[in-house]
Amino acid sequence: MGASAWSYFIPYNENVQEALIALRQKVFEEKKYYRPDNSNLPATFEEWVTLHKLQIPPDKVKKWEDDFYESKRKAAIDPATIEELLELNQESGTHSIIDIFEISPATDDQHSGTLSQEDIFRLLGTVQPDRKMVETKAEELLDFRGRWFCTYLVVYKNGRPDELFFTGFSGD
Repeated sequence: MGASAWSYFIPYNENVQEALIALRQKVFEEKKYYRPDNSNLPATFEEWVTLHKLQIPPDKVKKWEDDFYESKRKAAIDPATIEELLELNQESGTHSIIDIFEISPATDDQHSGTLSQEDIFRLLGTVQPDRKMVETKAEELLDFRGRWFCTYLVVYKNGRPDELFFTGFSGD
């Protein structure tokens, strides 16, 4: 499937980790995340094999059949918690902020975090960017870190912190 880009503006919270946790919960409750859709799978393993004209080695049939029914079972589950969602999606991820577990004031590209004051100024022309400035440079902010990491910025309004902006990309 490939990774998905995402970004969010939320009201400012001085505690960025707390804000991240609340945002993950909000996205989960709104069901704005990826879930593998196996609803188009045939009803039975035998129908699936026939439909795709698969030639499965005899020693692999049991495993493939188990995997087929496990995929159907997982697709039918509506996860009750973020942890359950992450377990169901496994390495495909949720293609959302839910894939980010922690954030820090780190400015390097090996952790989820923010940008240095110098990087913020170089990119946005100020160390107190407003929402319009951030929206204009959202793609560059997205590209600052790699997959499975997140960048955040404090967004200002009238010289005061007003929002937090989170952006990143995740999923496989």
